[in-house]
Amino acid sequence: MEISWELKRDKLIESMLLELPGIRSSLDLSESELADRIGMDALKYRDIERGKRRMLWSDYMSLLFLFWNNGASRVIVEKKGLFPDELKELMSTNRNAHAPG
Repeated sequence: MEISWELKRDKLIESMLLELPGIRSSLDLSESELADRIGMDALKYRDIERGKRRMLWSDYMSLLFLFWNNGASRVIVEKKGLFPDELKELMSTNRNAHAPG
């Protein structure tokens, strides 16, 4: 049976939460510095990293883009499967979906 994309998203978010402190450390950023880079309130980010607030899919994607565009964190993201091929494919497939004709 195929796992729903919603369940896959939840699993990716869980995995990101587990890796978040280590990835942030690899970038040598404080919680507030990382929050600033993704345009998030520092208190919200701190609560997410500490498991006191739910991470939304939009939060996940913001973190993923930041981490994917840095050599040190990209290695971790790839190794931990935080940007799976299926998600890359979805993003690639839909990238021109609304392009002008």
